[in-house]
Amino acid sequence: MKQQRIACGWKVEKVEGWRTLQRDGHVGLHWIVLDPSHPETPPRLQMHVDRFPAQASVLRDTCKQVFSRPHKPDPKLLSFLPIGHISLDGVTPDAELHTDPSQGVYSLMNFYISDPLQSFGLGGAAMDTCERMAKEDFNATVITLATIANEEVTADSPRRIALNRPIPKVTNQDWYERRGYSIYFTKKDAWFDTDSTGKAWGTIGVFLRKNLV
Repeated sequence: MKQQRIACGWKVEKVEGWRTLQRDGHVGLHWIVLDPSHPETPPRLQMHVDRFPAQASVLRDTCKQVFSRPHKPDPKLLSFLPIGHISLDGVTPDAELHTDPSQGVYSLMNFYISDPLQSFGLGGAAMDTCERMAKEDFNATVITLATIANEEVTADSPRRIALNRPIPKVTNQDWYERRGYSIYFTKKDAWFDTDSTGKAWGTIGVFLRKNLV
């Protein structure tokens, strides 16, 4: 997980805390894996390993429980090589997400897909699975999430330039909106990043929600 967060670029320092939250039943952090029966799986895994050799370790499914639901390992995936992760959480640090399982509100957090595999529809498939699981297994009626605002990733964005971030072909905000999420809140300085000179840049965050019923 730490290696994937390093590749992602942020929150590597949060990993140890996630371990405790997961075991205490507050978050549901899931590995994203490829179907072993799919003909494209071997070459895609090789693309992933070639780009991130430090992530080449095969893991075993030792999970016993997700939230209050017992976890039954898939016999086809007792061992796997993860190419990303996504978290469906019942507790979050941002009050603006309105996360509250008792009200049917869960939040999607810490979503990552290996860079060389981001053009194969895997992110959409992971979102579909997470939304279905939230609704069917945990009776979620709403999913909320937060992401970077479009104006922070434009060609002339001082923040983007200072941090040397690429201009995305499709912004996170646009991608989520196409999937049926709508903005309900915008927050200035939702997060901070530090450039190579040590200057901290506040980031405009947008908070989105999707009704599952």
